[in-house]
Amino acid sequence: MPKTILIIGHGYVSGFLSQVLKKQGWRVYASSRSVTEPIVDDTLSLLPYGSEHMMAVMRSADAILSTVPASDEGDPVLLKYQSSLLESAAAWIGYLSATSVYGDHQGAWVDESSECHPSDERSKRRYEAERQWLDLYEMHDLPVHVFRLSGIYGPGRNAIERLKYHANPVIVKEGHTFSRTHVCDICQALQASLEKPTPGEVYNVSDDEPAPLHEVQAYAAGLLDLSLETIPYEQANLSAGMRSFFEANKKVRANKIKETLGFDWLYPSYREGLSKGCDV
Repeated sequence: MPKTILIIGHGYVSGFLSQVLKKQGWRVYASSRSVTEPIVDDTLSLLPYGSEHMMAVMRSADAILSTVPASDEGDPVLLKYQSSLLESAAAWIGYLSATSVYGDHQGAWVDESSECHPSDERSKRRYEAERQWLDLYEMHDLPVHVFRLSGIYGPGRNAIERLKYHANPVIVKEGHTFSRTHVCDICQALQASLEKPTPGEVYNVSDDEPAPLHEVQAYAAGLLDLSLETIPYEQANLSAGMRSFFEANKKVRANKIKETLGFDWLYPSYREGLSKGCDV
């Protein structure tokens, strides 16, 4: 009998993950607020968020993954479904967080042992949600795993696509670096964890080469044979989200998950990620 997984929140990552797990023989369910009736295709069964069908799968699934971000009130999944999670038979529960919880480390390397001091409200909410999920492990022995993802990119969502359709100047902030991870490596990390559960662990999921934003965009422009206009950070008219991005300067190290679960990245840097296809 195939194993089943419930992915709470159907978005970019879960779309790729469902394809990967389906090929491995999993039966995949995902919940979505955008559907009112179950939708079944060759890859997954899409269920209305909060429906009885979703709740039944939650209670019986072998694995559960929450991709839902925290809100001002807290983690919406835990606020509404914590009691159902406590009744679940799942042998693996995952929560997708973000490396933004580390905050600014003035360009230094961070790993899972580093101090977290998130600066913006969204990151603070994520960090609090992490603690709430890990409390389920510590207090109730639920097999919770937390994955801190760096900037997610992949097919249809990358620097090449942005340059094709947006002619905005490239912002240059000297000394600033950021980390990213290819969606197929996120899927690989989650699959490895499903095969080798390590409840209570927090894992960074990030490629091996942090780099300045303008360097990544310049490489993408080279692949497209485009020239780039640049603008100094100090002169740029930035949204609150982009300003928060540039104010947090760190390099994310993700050796722990590779060494613990025994795999290497398919896309260890943005160069492989932008120049190669993605097989799922």
